[in-house]
Amino acid sequence: MIKKIEKIAKGLLILALVGLLIVWTLPPEPASSHTVTATVATIVTCTTPLTETVFGTIDNTAVYTSSPDATTTVNSNTSVYMRVYDVGGPDATGTPSLYKSAAPTDNIGSADASYADTATLVDGTEGYGIQATTTGANMVIAPRFLKTGNNVGGLEASSTYSVLLASSSVAVSAEVINVIHKAAVPSTQTSGDYSDTITYTCTAS
Repeated sequence: MIKKIEKIAKGLLILALVGLLIVWTLPPEPASSHTVTATVATIVTCTTPLTETVFGTIDNTAVYTSSPDATTTVNSNTSVYMRVYDVGGPDATGTPSLYKSAAPTDNIGSADASYADTATLVDGTEGYGIQATTTGANMVIAPRFLKTGNNVGGLEASSTYSVLLASSSVAVSAEVINVIHKAAVPSTQTSGDYSDTITYTCTAS
């Protein structure tokens, strides 16, 4: 009887071992997975807190610089273009200038009386334009506006004709563009109040 029980026990042990072997050799369950996606939005901002810069009273005896300068802070998570344009006058169609709207109308052309792209301003000669500098390591000033002394870059009237002021091929963080405004007039310039509106735009390049 004991031998019979031993025989049954051995048989059960063999069956158990075979079962374990089968379990061990079964292929693993297939992995279950999923993907995770996200899209980071393009972020480009330029902020110019200045609302007005003033030349004051000017005449034909000097080249004048308005005060204060215009500073624009640029932030982006991609490459960026900063462009500039003005309103000019009388209808912003090819006449970038400081404009006198009251009769008799007149203007101070940018960068000079012929609306050239650049000019060297001289006492007693009509001209108006800007210079630009930057404090940042990445924003690069366009050659048209990278001027010193009385050399200026001319503006273009309306957003259709906006021109590149500065750019960066990489992301930038709080880099500042400083714009200086200069003007000169001849002795024949019509007296009165002149004004212009300059706008800066920043876009991903």
